[in-house]
Amino acid sequence: GACGGPTAPMSTCHPWPPDVASWEGAEDVSGDGLLLKRVLQAGLERRCASGVGFPLSVALMALWTMREREAAVFRVDGRLLKDCPGEPLWSQDGYEWIDDAYEWEVEVVHVEYSLLPRCSGLLLRGGLCIPRIGLGLYMVSATDAYDATLLALREGYRLIDTASMYQNEEAVGRALRDSGVPRSEVFVVSKVNNPDHGYQQALSAVERSLHRLGVGPVDFMLVHSPIGGRLLETWDALLEARRRGWAKQVGVSNFGLQHLGALEAAKRELPAANQIELSPFCQEPELRRYSQERSIAVMGYSPLTRGERFNDSRVVALARKHGRSPAQVLIRWALQQHIVPIPKTTRLERLRENLGSFDFELDSADMAQLDSCEENLHTCWNCLDVPWTG
Repeated sequence: GACGGPTAPMSTCHPWPPDVASWEGAEDVSGDGLLLKRVLQAGLERRCASGVGFPLSVALMALWTMREREAAVFRVDGRLLKDCPGEPLWSQDGYEWIDDAYEWEVEVVHVEYSLLPRCSGLLLRGGLCIPRIGLGLYMVSATDAYDATLLALREGYRLIDTASMYQNEEAVGRALRDSGVPRSEVFVVSKVNNPDHGYQQALSAVERSLHRLGVGPVDFMLVHSPIGGRLLETWDALLEARRRGWAKQVGVSNFGLQHLGALEAAKRELPAANQIELSPFCQEPELRRYSQERSIAVMGYSPLTRGERFNDSRVVALARKHGRSPAQVLIRWALQQHIVPIPKTTRLERLRENLGSFDFELDSADMAQLDSCEENLHTCWNCLDVPWTG
């Protein structure tokens, strides 16, 4: 039909019209040729196309009132995507299969997610997928690091961030082996310490980290900071470590614009990620913009400001609005900014609380309020402006 939905879908795999009694609260917002459909219930039948999960019955319902040549914008509850590998990459091409259910072509121009599945990930350059949240173990004692890693893995964490500097790699490796979680399911990050800069020194440092961890190649090996100098040599060593199969991917930590720019000027492959301090109170917008333009993922440590801004009136107001904790509000901001937060904790209740950041959403006004918190607050060391010594 030219004026309403098609008289019948070409696909016979789903009832027509779709059974809305099996899912809650779909709201339609029509205008300017766009139909916005938000899905609010998990547990629907899922269909994967191009690695993206989306229930066909919901697509049919959302498009029911569309007219020919209209476009659709879908806002999808991420819980519907929990069975799909990695974080969905939204694209029009990934939804061409929807056209099969119609007698005319339907254009899907954009898809966004609201709630994120806890098991989702960000796709790094080279195809490796990093989980959306991790456990930070900055200077945690070996005993506490072992216990925290075990607890985190049992609660569903799949990203563990350690470093040679932290002196807990051996404990982390032991916890990984004792957890019963398959090694292939856990994303392990470690770092080359500042005194180990230089080509041969860095290669030897990577070998020592692998020996201490005892779990095979690491998923991500980073240069811990620019403080140690000899950065080109050290970066070349990490690229060589990846070539040898010691690390699946390599990146940096605490690198500022000048450091990344110097690597680019030297015509080196750029890091797959940069791990820096990030929170609504320390946003580094120019560095993040530069990274995004060059497909450098951003990991954020100290996303909770070490508790220093939990009592900020803007954070407290949003926590009350959503019935959440200040920590969850801060982590949620990071998630919606496409940052991989790695909050540090050794307590079970905090591990669970942090994962609760996936179960609600900040709207645009909330995000704007948090964006207004910028004050360049560094609660840890700040190496971003350390002079480049290549």
